[in-house]
Amino acid sequence: MKRFNFLLWLCLFGLNLTVVNAQIIIQSSVNHPNCNDELGSIDLHVEGGDGNYSYLWTGASTDTTKNLDSLSAGSYSIAVIDASGETANATIGLVSQPVLGLNVTPTINHPSCTNYDGEIHLEVEGGSGTYNYVWTGRNSSSA
Repeated sequence: MKRFNFLLWLCLFGLNLTVVNAQIIIQSSVNHPNCNDELGSIDLHVEGGDGNYSYLWTGASTDTTKNLDSLSAGSYSIAVIDASGETANATIGLVSQPVLGLNVTPTINHPSCTNYDGEIHLEVEGGSGTYNYVWTGRNSSSA
């Protein structure tokens, strides 16, 4: 990365002024995808340089926007170019996160001998996203 120092003489006042063109700094915030088909995202925060940035993603994406979403696991490279043509590069990796374990606790009330009054209640904890239930047997259903 280049740094430019400009020395300006302000003759009128006899002042010496040094202006430093700061390097471009790229910071990222990521949401990793998981095994439940929830896709990931990358949000960038860019500062320094001359502002008025343009973005060029390469690798798993070839987008020109600042932030990316709907991403699967993989490596994403970004080039940020400022108004004066200075460039900063970064590579950001997204890793597929495992689904958290599920705990299913059934409570079974057996039917009486003469009635169809049996019940099964489930207490489900863990995992991520919403739960889907599919019952099979005599009175199959799904919820």
